[in-house]
Amino acid sequence: MTPVQILIILVLTLFALYRQSVSHEVLLGPARFKWAWVYGMVGLVVGGTYMPATMTSWVVLGSGVLFSIIIGVLQGRLIEIWREPDGRILCKGTPLTITLFLLLVGSKWIIGTLQYLYNQPTEQGGFGEILIMIAVMAAFQVEIVRRRIRALYPDNPVDSLPEGR
Repeated sequence: MTPVQILIILVLTLFALYRQSVSHEVLLGPARFKWAWVYGMVGLVVGGTYMPATMTSWVVLGSGVLFSIIIGVLQGRLIEIWREPDGRILCKGTPLTITLFLLLVGSKWIIGTLQYLYNQPTEQGGFGEILIMIAVMAAFQVEIVRRRIRALYPDNPVDSLPEGR
């Protein structure tokens, strides 16, 4: 990775940590996937990605996507959700959800380092793949949060709630 790519991923990771550590209004409708799209597009455009050429590359990519899905589902189930008196729905990450996020990003760095040390780096690994893993995690997280809101507040269906900011 180039120094610019490392700086971009650090800034985006710190922003994701910040968003999880402060309470914010839940985005609903198509807007709920906004950050997943941002991370995914930055990963594709700035970092790029390549089709895996070896079985090891496919295993690394597949396990990364699977781990992202698992972490996203867990975060969606564990994030704090509440309704304000004015009807707005807010959420905030917990120390556990933040730790899960750090495990996701850290696992990719560790796997990449191990592959490099054993002279088996993958072409698609690195910057683009990390951001795409975060995008997949975020997409699953927001969908689980939406489903939880629907179950927690059946008198205020998700589809009728405001889109948020």
